[in-house]
Amino acid sequence: TVLLTATLSFPAIAKDKSEVGWTLIQRSLLQGDQELIACKYGVKLTALRGGQSYLFARPYNQVQAWSVKTGKYCTIPLKGYKSQIQTAKSLFDTQSLETTPLKKIKEGVFNGLATVEYSETPEFQKRQQQRFAKKESPARIPKSIQYIVSNKFNLDQNIYRCVSTFYGFPYTEAMPLSLISYDMDHDRKTQLTTAKITNSKFSQEQFTMPTGLKLVSDEHKMAETADYNEAIEMMLPGKNK
Repeated sequence: TVLLTATLSFPAIAKDKSEVGWTLIQRSLLQGDQELIACKYGVKLTALRGGQSYLFARPYNQVQAWSVKTGKYCTIPLKGYKSQIQTAKSLFDTQSLETTPLKKIKEGVFNGLATVEYSETPEFQKRQQQRFAKKESPARIPKSIQYIVSNKFNLDQNIYRCVSTFYGFPYTEAMPLSLISYDMDHDRKTQLTTAKITNSKFSQEQFTMPTGLKLVSDEHKMAETADYNEAIEMMLPGKNK
């Protein structure tokens, strides 16, 4: 009697290369509703209405920006980078928020994450009031801010810096979650809010720019659509309270 033995072989189980990270649904004054995803691969912000995406990935020396609507992309060195949001703020508010000196106000919790709230320093507010009184600045310059951040995402500090740079906000070694500013007339301008924060898993492909896009020289040409120009108009004084 011949005994036949069968050797069972199983296909090798592919190693899961996904990385644990975070998804934030945010609303910014210029971009509108957008999705922010972040993990060890980097951080990508995508405008849900306009379709523009901004990718900051290791070694964090450039930003890749593209639009699925326009089919265009551009690559910009991170050193000295000013996003369209920063440019619009400087144009319509006459002053960027990123250099605003901060004072810690209180700690809190949002979606289970510890947060810190900052305001401007009293010296900053006094200086702004003096500039306005001397007619050196218009009434729409920021007088005060409410700024909420969290550093409990366990992410590379470069990610926090890149997101702060993208929004034109002060860098606090934490993720921007909310910023409300008030001008000299105490008109409120909601610069950023966060609606939802969830844990997620990501593949490296999700942090890779699509192929087949046309290279253009700058961010404005990449993003320019009727919707985008309408969003720029919303930055004008009195358009958003």
